[in-house]
Amino acid sequence: MGRALEQDRHGTLENALASAFNFGRVYGAYLYNADGELLASAGATQPDSQASPAMLEKANREGEAGGEYGYLGGREVYSFFIPLTNSTQQMNGLLQITRRKSEIEAYTQDLRLYGAAGLGALTLVLITITFLGYQRAIAAPLSRLTASMRQVAGGDLDHRTQPTGPREVEQLARTFNAMLERMQQDREEIQERRRSQERLQQELHQAEKMASIGRLSAGVAHELGTPLSVVDGSAQRLLRRSELSAETHGELWRIREQAQRMTQIVEQLLAFGSHPEGSPRPVLVGRLSRAVARNAREALETAGTELQLELPEANLYVHLDPFRGEQMLSHLVNNAIQAAPGGTVRIAWEALANGRVRLTVADSGAGVPADLAPHVFEPFFTTKPPGQGSGLGLAMVHGVVEEHAGRIEIGTSELGGAAFHVELPRAEGTGAEEGSTA
Repeated sequence: MGRALEQDRHGTLENALASAFNFGRVYGAYLYNADGELLASAGATQPDSQASPAMLEKANREGEAGGEYGYLGGREVYSFFIPLTNSTQQMNGLLQITRRKSEIEAYTQDLRLYGAAGLGALTLVLITITFLGYQRAIAAPLSRLTASMRQVAGGDLDHRTQPTGPREVEQLARTFNAMLERMQQDREEIQERRRSQERLQQELHQAEKMASIGRLSAGVAHELGTPLSVVDGSAQRLLRRSELSAETHGELWRIREQAQRMTQIVEQLLAFGSHPEGSPRPVLVGRLSRAVARNAREALETAGTELQLELPEANLYVHLDPFRGEQMLSHLVNNAIQAAPGGTVRIAWEALANGRVRLTVADSGAGVPADLAPHVFEPFFTTKPPGQGSGLGLAMVHGVVEEHAGRIEIGTSELGGAAFHVELPRAEGTGAEEGSTA
């Protein structure tokens, strides 16, 4: 249109103005010369014969397009002015395109609605993403942690939560697990202390009971010792008389036998009631075992029982008072012989890695019932028929073991009967003892 205006081709100008309506929504198109005079127009409304002075001045000064609101044919419109230039790039005209203001406002309103709708949709999407992210990254781990707390509060103290989620939540879960671990350790320590306290109380009660029984036994033994000596001495003096009948002679011998049996019980009571300090020293286990075996030879032959000795190849010593140690082992062996007549009794020694020595006296008898095992070391407890045992032998054995910082337990033997396991402190032997033993 600028070239057509320069060449004064009015037909071309009118055709160009008419072509503006092909774009739609155009209310009017008007052409002005450089002085602002109307040259041509197209549209339903006839414009003013003079262009807007303000737009004309702006187009001349800046050479840029611009727009403004105004009135045309009694209607409020929006006018857009475009400067036209000739071949020398000088403005030679001004093109005005108009649209109704209502259409512009409607379009603007549509844009606002579309923008608001788009912003709302975007906001909803962001909220949804944020909510889902929160649920997955924070709410879900916190819910799992809360559920774990409820589970622990319900009594499941072994439960541990899974550390997941953001770093802070994961650290909270790890701290929660560490707290549970510490609580578990504290509970175990408290339970162990409670068990230890119960053991100490039981041991104290047992020690007090044994001490009371020991004092009673010693008192009874002293009171019975003298009358029994008188009875036995009187029976022995009567037996020297020649005029006694055979029946009287037999009755006197039975009196002496029972008096001697009662004397043995008194001696056991005295041994149980008194706790000689003794002189613990290194004792060769082989020498001790062979001495006890020699002393038990008559009882073994009478019962038809075989005695097996299992001694270590190297010399092995225990820290023990020899006399009290021989008493302890003799009682264990005699008890095993009585439990396994015609069977087998085994004495075995073994060096342990903890600096102690284990003695095992086992037999092939009937064993000890599980419900009676806790009571076998109590004074006066016996499973033998009346008149065949005082129930003090194993109690004395228990006392000797405790005197030497040892431990005794009862179990089941490979031979089928009972097995008594005694742990005693190991000792280093001397050359003199080793030579004498050989």
